[in-house]
Amino acid sequence: MEQTLTAKPPRAAPETGGKAPEDPEVSSIKRLLSLLEKSFKTSRTYGPTSETCQRFVKQLYDQLTAHLGQYQTLIFVVRRFQLQSRGEVVYQKPEARENLAFKLFADGIRELTLREGLSPEELQFFVETLGGDYDSPTSDDDIATRLWQKNLPSISFVTAEDIIKFSELDALKPDEEPESLDGLLTIYNEIRGAYAEGEGGGGASSAESKYKPGLKTDLSGYEVSQEETRALQEELRAESARERFAYVWDMLVAILASEGTGSVSSMGLVQLFGKILESLLEKGNWKLCHMVLEQLQEVERRPDLPEEQRTNLASLRNGLGKPEHFKAIQKTLTSPLGRTEGLLPFLLKFTPAAVPPLITLLGELQNPKHSALICEALVTLAKDSPEPLVRKLKDPRSVFVRNLLSVIAKIGNPRGAESLGHFARHPDTALRMEAVRVYGTLCHSGNGSPLAGFINDAEPSVRLAALKLLARGTYQVPYRVWEPIVQNPGFLNRPSSEIQAIFQSMSQTTGNECVPFWEELISQRFWFNRRKQEAGTLAAEALGRVGTPEAHAALEVGKKRGSRAVRKACAAALSRRRGNQGP
Repeated sequence: MEQTLTAKPPRAAPETGGKAPEDPEVSSIKRLLSLLEKSFKTSRTYGPTSETCQRFVKQLYDQLTAHLGQYQTLIFVVRRFQLQSRGEVVYQKPEARENLAFKLFADGIRELTLREGLSPEELQFFVETLGGDYDSPTSDDDIATRLWQKNLPSISFVTAEDIIKFSELDALKPDEEPESLDGLLTIYNEIRGAYAEGEGGGGASSAESKYKPGLKTDLSGYEVSQEETRALQEELRAESARERFAYVWDMLVAILASEGTGSVSSMGLVQLFGKILESLLEKGNWKLCHMVLEQLQEVERRPDLPEEQRTNLASLRNGLGKPEHFKAIQKTLTSPLGRTEGLLPFLLKFTPAAVPPLITLLGELQNPKHSALICEALVTLAKDSPEPLVRKLKDPRSVFVRNLLSVIAKIGNPRGAESLGHFARHPDTALRMEAVRVYGTLCHSGNGSPLAGFINDAEPSVRLAALKLLARGTYQVPYRVWEPIVQNPGFLNRPSSEIQAIFQSMSQTTGNECVPFWEELISQRFWFNRRKQEAGTLAAEALGRVGTPEAHAALEVGKKRGSRAVRKACAAALSRRRGNQGP
């Protein structure tokens, strides 16, 4: 059975009626562990000699020296995913990855003690030991072995093997129990030494008389709880599910990181990486392709990596997007069993130079799910330069163009709206409606002339959608754009509601330029033409909305010269302009 020992019990907090304040020593320990974890991670990632790691180690040493100067010792009990001190959990993480406690636990350490007098060199060695060191001849040893070989006077530890020995000390009295496993190990060594002397003929020693002989020698291990067993099983399942390629790749990356500048083997490794990537592309294994690129980027960020290797790895990544790469992607996506797992993250590793080939690939796909995935990649890669997407909008394939419009709308770059006006002549009604919607999404103000092209659309819903956008009053459209529409002989045959919407859009986007046209309309006498009379009254309302002195003068003319209905509308518009609510 594993004997569970703890350090000093936590100090009792004063009774204040509220939540007891945290022990200052425990708070200091938690801050120290936070710095130790940062030093541990930066040592693993950037190497122990990096500037970032050295800065964290310096901060850790300063705070650790102050802590040990006040409390003399710092004792940790190591659990699988947590560290305990003074009976409280001071460090805990639910996963094994980058877990300081799990690193110590996996290497057999069950208790760690730091004492006053710890030197900067000892702390540096300890951090390097935790973070690993590729160049060290003892890199294959565990933490316990390396610390034992160094024999640091201010750092001691107890291993799992020592715990088995502790179970033999069942004769200790409660008032004789030590404060830590390290203290118990000292007592154990005294007892073993005393019995060794007795067996050698020296008689019973003081240690033998102090501790009764209750040693048990048939114990071969320590108990593992059910929770720990389940955690081990889960880790084994996760490890077994990992692809064999990942193990080989990790070894290749480690070899590359340890090579010197310009070595033949490192150049060969870079070429091998390229062949591996090509092979994974051919097989359509996007998940592993993404993992390869991720790890290559991590290697590039190493501060101790020679510049030549960094350049070679960067050229390998930037080489993505060759025609053969997209042929492999197309072959996989068009096959019946084509898989897409991990494809989007992999495509996002491409540079913007891959946008044109991706657009071509999008046009060849038939599966809507595959097309949606390529569209998502284009949204990110073409966000700063949507021109290749705009150039393809004249393609005759409606589904392909609709996908391009959805990408342009998601990008939200106003430059993407420059060529949407030509959709006014497109035979697909749904595409014309989508073009109006995308234009309103990309351009909330500015030139509205492209929208005016949809006002003659054969589909009423398309015409009204364009008029609603123009009626917002945030676009500018010159009268020369409106003139072919309103001077058309069939213009007055449109529904009155549509004529009203057109006049309202003209007053909002053109303003005073339209006054001569409306003045001419309200000045004529339409005794027997109901359509023209309705158009005249709507023109009077539009002049009232314009509200300029020229519009006011035109209403005065219409009030005297127009037909009865028009004169009445002009008077009403003038009355509203003066602030009166006339009939």
